[in-house]
Amino acid sequence: MSAAFHDPDAGREVARYVGIDLTEVTEPGGPIRIVGRAPAFDAVRDDHGVVHSGVITALADIVAGITSGLASLPRWIVSTDLLISRLRTEVVGPIGLDAEVLRVGRTATVTRVHAFDEGAGGAALAEGVLTTSLLAPEGGPPEHPRPFRIRPIEPPPGGPEPLARFFRLAHDTPTPGAVRLELEEHLRNPWGILHGGATAVLVAEAAEHTARRALGGRWYSGDTVLHYLRPARTGPVVGSGRIVAGRADGIVVAVSLHDEGADARVVAEAIVTVRRP
Repeated sequence: MSAAFHDPDAGREVARYVGIDLTEVTEPGGPIRIVGRAPAFDAVRDDHGVVHSGVITALADIVAGITSGLASLPRWIVSTDLLISRLRTEVVGPIGLDAEVLRVGRTATVTRVHAFDEGAGGAALAEGVLTTSLLAPEGGPPEHPRPFRIRPIEPPPGGPEPLARFFRLAHDTPTPGAVRLELEEHLRNPWGILHGGATAVLVAEAAEHTARRALGGRWYSGDTVLHYLRPARTGPVVGSGRIVAGRADGIVVAVSLHDEGADARVVAEAIVTVRRP
C-alpha cells in the first residue's frame, strides 16, 4: 500500500469530476452513515439526456467505499463486490446518496447504498450493496477529520469535459466490440491503481457497447454484479462483453476487464442486465 493515502489530493480526480459532496451523519453509537449529492452534469449524459449508468455506479462505489472504510478503522478496505440495480432511466438531478454500514466482520464489511433523484421528488434511482475486504495499509489508514466531509470543487466554465474524454474511453481496439480505457494518472486511486469508479464506468460502457453493436438502438445498463478481482496498475484496461442470455426485460452481458500492460490479466468481471429505455 502507498503512503500517498495521506495526501488529501491523491486519487480524488474521479470524485471531483462527478462533483460528489459527502457529509457523515453517524448517530452516537450507531452504524457509520454518509449522505451526499452530485449534480447530473450534461457531460455525463448521452445525446438523449440519459445519465451514464457507469456514473451512477461510480457514485455508489465512492460513497459506500468511504463509509466502509470509516467503519473499518483502524484498518482500511478494498472493494471486492458491488451489486447495484438502476431503477430509473430518466434523471433530473441532482442525485442524492445515502450509505450505511450493515456489518463489520473480522475480514469484510457490507454497506448498503441508496441513490435517488432529488429533482424528481426523491424518486428511487438505484439500490446497491458493496462488500469490501479489510486490510492494514502500509503507513496506516487515511487520516480523515471526523465527522467526515468532502466538498465539491467548482467545475470549470462550461462544465466538466465529456465523459468519454475524461475516462479516456475508445472503441477502436484490436478486439472487435471492445472498449479501451487509457490508465492515466487522474484515473488512479490513492494506491496508484485504477479507481473503482472508473472501473464501473468501463464495465457499463462495455456492456452497452456490446448490446448496441449486436442489436442496434439504445441500451442502458440496469442490474450489475461487479467483482473487483485484481488491481489494474499498468493499462490500457480493455473491457470486452458477450451476450450470454436473453430476458423479457432485456439481455444479459458478461463483461471482462483486462490490464493489457500486465500480460492482459483479468482485473474485474461483471454480469450486467442491459435494457432498452
